[in-house]
Amino acid sequence: MYMEGGAESGFKHVEGKEYTTRLLQLKGKRNVRVKQVETSTASLNEGDVFILDLGLDIYQWNGATCNRMEKAKALNVCTRLRDDRGALPTVHVLESSDKDDERATIFWETLGGYAAPKSEEEGGSDKAEEKAAKKELKLHKCSNASGEMKVEEVAEGKLTRDMLSTDDTFVLDTGSALFCWIGKKCEKDEKKEAFAVANQFLIDNERPEWTPISMVLESGETPMFKAFFFQWEPPMKPRDWSVTKSSGVAKAVEQKEIDTDSLISPQRRASEMVDDGSGKVECWRIESFDKVKVDEDKIGNFFSGDSYIVLYTYTPQGKAREEYLIYFWQGRNSTPDEKGTSALLATKMDDDMGGRPVQVRVVQGKEPSHFCALFKGKLIIHDGGRASGFSNSDQKDVTDDDGVSLFHIRGTSNVNTHAVQVEEKCTSLNSGDCFVLITPATVYSWNGKGSNESEQSTAKITSDSLSLWNTNEARTVSVIAEGEEDETFWSSVGGQGEYSSSPMLQHEPKEARLFEISNITGTVKVDEVHNFSQEDLLDDDVMMLDTFTTVYIWIGSQANATEKTAGIEIAKKYITSAAKVDGRDQDTSIVRVSAGTEPAMFTCHFLGWDHAAAAVFEDPYEKKMKALSSTMSFSSKPSWAKKKVEVDVPITIVEEDAGETKEAAPTPAPAPAAPAKPVETAAAPVGGEFSYAQLKGNPCEVQSSIDAKSKEQYLSDSEFLEIFKMDKAAFAGQAGWKKTKAKKSAGLF
Repeated sequence: MYMEGGAESGFKHVEGKEYTTRLLQLKGKRNVRVKQVETSTASLNEGDVFILDLGLDIYQWNGATCNRMEKAKALNVCTRLRDDRGALPTVHVLESSDKDDERATIFWETLGGYAAPKSEEEGGSDKAEEKAAKKELKLHKCSNASGEMKVEEVAEGKLTRDMLSTDDTFVLDTGSALFCWIGKKCEKDEKKEAFAVANQFLIDNERPEWTPISMVLESGETPMFKAFFFQWEPPMKPRDWSVTKSSGVAKAVEQKEIDTDSLISPQRRASEMVDDGSGKVECWRIESFDKVKVDEDKIGNFFSGDSYIVLYTYTPQGKAREEYLIYFWQGRNSTPDEKGTSALLATKMDDDMGGRPVQVRVVQGKEPSHFCALFKGKLIIHDGGRASGFSNSDQKDVTDDDGVSLFHIRGTSNVNTHAVQVEEKCTSLNSGDCFVLITPATVYSWNGKGSNESEQSTAKITSDSLSLWNTNEARTVSVIAEGEEDETFWSSVGGQGEYSSSPMLQHEPKEARLFEISNITGTVKVDEVHNFSQEDLLDDDVMMLDTFTTVYIWIGSQANATEKTAGIEIAKKYITSAAKVDGRDQDTSIVRVSAGTEPAMFTCHFLGWDHAAAAVFEDPYEKKMKALSSTMSFSSKPSWAKKKVEVDVPITIVEEDAGETKEAAPTPAPAPAAPAKPVETAAAPVGGEFSYAQLKGNPCEVQSSIDAKSKEQYLSDSEFLEIFKMDKAAFAGQAGWKKTKAKKSAGLF
């Protein structure tokens, strides 16, 4: 972000409760940039998003034709501003058409009075803005060869990997962040002074004090770091960068032929580990803005709705002094305040230890091998977790306490194999992996016919570890091979049925590979996604999944026509190239898969596939508004909130989707009466009652009389209690994913 005035113009205020009024512009399609502009209506345009910062009132103004990535990024900025000020500010979200209400009046008066914003064309294109941002990219070399540490600029704009020398340290300035890259063979003094040099760089260049600095080790570069370099890997065919005379007319970008031959051989580096993970491991869970020590016998058990800090203490080979690693792990469904707290407390722990530890951020689904190795096969990720720490949040703790749970085991070696909880249903199984099923009396360690020794070993360790989970008496552990299941096993997963069990999965299946197909740069490009997870399926693009026996083309709901057409053609060429190398059949099947309708033979290649998350594409802006509604004060109602209003709940903050009243200015108009939907309340639904047999069978005469999304509400109170083991009021108070899970188990989904 580019601010005027240096450090005191950053997110944190300078003194007392005085704040400088400022206007921020957010512009860009993929890489949204934030910069400060003149606080005037003349700065506004319909194609971008603007944030007016008044200290304790923060206004987000969305232009009529701004893109969803700009709106989502703006919410992140508003959240950060609010959190840095102790959650005191109120965030107001305005649309371009909002002119007459009280909030809009204050907004326009601050900018000097209402004036029609400039058009999107007058505001400049997002592509031009991103192109300008690339020119500000600079690489600096740090060296003490002369006896004194010197920093000199070596390149700007287009950066290539060969500019980095293993004998030196470099500072990459991206305009909004700094990366300090440390070569493997650089001098010991350079390594020690690297961070201090980066800090001094901020001071010398009058950059804001909040500018993030990241330490990057050679061979351990993050995807974010590599993204700033042209063609980091794999190598592609050389591109003709020769300059030709301009005719004065913009020339269309020429599509180069996709080099599928270069995609066949995986360009992966061996995973480097500081040791074998035999050192001391301590773990804390983030709860209510603080860290709480995890009992030693529970270390290795993580919840997807929480964030954790893991301190690893070890003694490097040949050295006497102990070294430290601080991992902060953030679950897929962890709340924003938990993720932020984990990062802040990890930094505080680092500072308290004299800056000696190395900090590593770990996101669920992207766990590095060394992190997995710390737990000796006992890394287990459960569903659920603690609620948000904000006092005004209406979230509740979520736990899976029905006595039955299923865990997916996957990995290629003893240092990267771990377990992730999935839905306890038959379709979650697949013959290529191992699974652990917990029932009230028995823990089943289920070995698929194509599972490897590492997966089978980890499954047994996981089974033994979970035999005492949520019980005082150890369960019996039963190791079974695929095909040896008993009646209790099948009844616990909703009955025996079909799952992914193709012959190729049963005989040493090859490791799947995922590629992204996108034309965001103007031409279609193919890039491999290493260590992939479900979150890597970008809804804006087309993805290609190679499982050796089948090539899947996954179509995101927001992918454009060019990408969709190119996906199939690239898959055909890819198979032709692969057949020459690995001997696969030239007629290997190509399967087209649409986002939200993924079959089991596709999802089985993703560890811990979340069917609920894959069901429907969700705009990132709307998703962030939902996630933040329980922890932030908003004064506008987004489109998703307008579609659903809870019954008999007095609403004074229009943005809140449901629940408790919070102290804030009343809404301009009363909320409309809520429709009488069974899913919203525990009241008897329109259409009367039906028996469980009728609803589960769902004959034609019943279909026309019920809301198919809320079948459970048509049960009688006694039958509801018998099936769900709770009354309707208690059921309605559960988390959405928990209700969905229960309905699926009962066959009413």
